[in-house]
Amino acid sequence: MGLRRVLGSRYLGLLLTIVTMVFGYWALEDRSGDATLTPLTYNDLAPTMMDHPGREERDENVTEVAVPPPARSLEIDVEYYRRYEEIETRIRERMERISKVCKSLVVKQKPFFELYQFNEIGLTWCPVFKAGSTTWKYYFLDRFKPGHRSTNLAELDSRRLALRFRSGLDSKSSRQLYSTENPKNVRFAVVRHPLSRLVSHVHNAAKDREMLAMRNQWIYKAMVVRIYRHRSWRSSRRWQEEFQNYFKWLENGRQGKVHHSPNNPLFDPPYPTLGELISYVKRTRATNGHWNPAWSWCNMCTHALDYVIKLEEEPMELWYLLEKVGLWRDRARFLAHSNTSNSTEALERELKGLDATQRRWVNDYYQTDLKMFDYEPV
Repeated sequence: MGLRRVLGSRYLGLLLTIVTMVFGYWALEDRSGDATLTPLTYNDLAPTMMDHPGREERDENVTEVAVPPPARSLEIDVEYYRRYEEIETRIRERMERISKVCKSLVVKQKPFFELYQFNEIGLTWCPVFKAGSTTWKYYFLDRFKPGHRSTNLAELDSRRLALRFRSGLDSKSSRQLYSTENPKNVRFAVVRHPLSRLVSHVHNAAKDREMLAMRNQWIYKAMVVRIYRHRSWRSSRRWQEEFQNYFKWLENGRQGKVHHSPNNPLFDPPYPTLGELISYVKRTRATNGHWNPAWSWCNMCTHALDYVIKLEEEPMELWYLLEKVGLWRDRARFLAHSNTSNSTEALERELKGLDATQRRWVNDYYQTDLKMFDYEPV
């Protein structure tokens, strides 16, 4: 009897295991609606979402984005859970540091800032350009503007917060509220070392599409300064004619040969350098999201963001953010875009081209970013 009882319990346990697995296969159908059974993975066993402000406000009519099969998510998930406490502590200390720095500043509400509300999923986002903003932009466009023809951030203008929508201050956090934003939304941003942002912008500016898009905004003004170092070219119109021809050549897809004088100072190199960008911003005090300090671009002290993560700490801090704001099941989408900081070698190479005055300017211009986000000066 004893042996039969033991065997019976073992068979019963085995039967329950088989039933559970079959049920699991059935329950974890593909989200796109295909009823094909898929095997259980670590991806399915991980938490689907964390409770967070604004969750109850989610719009059930919003079309879910199809999630591609996770590629590297398994190994990242394992590492993430192993280091969870360390990651959480680091982000909590960062938010405390930001709050402390804000208290030491005399902050006024700026007339221009970048905040976009997505009330359907309880989020408000500040896009810090050159800090992974393109990845988030595509995510929001794909989710809320399906079939969008343009990938310009202007497609989301209807969700942008503005001063005219101000509706008082939150009684607990004293942060600025807006009539078009759900007050329970989680506000977040991704930041990056200021020098890395500048280097990334210059590297992108060297690409044909960016050269053409930014030509009349800052590239022409930054590069044209070169002629003043060449006395023989100062009174010559030839450099400007060749400059115009160069952009026509780019616009035509580099067809044929571009004819310009080999000693034309505008084409050495044929794109702006980091030093020229810095000199341009210093000289003109121009405002642009690609180089504005992150804290002022988001008005972080006025808006009191809930989470600020670093691009340099992705994917670990990104995983933490996605879990906290309820986008855990969409994390595979973010793996399609490589958000990595510039290599140490690339930064050192660019730094060599800066003089002491330019380095000092970078540290002064971005001093609040360096303090808030605990970055080293250049």
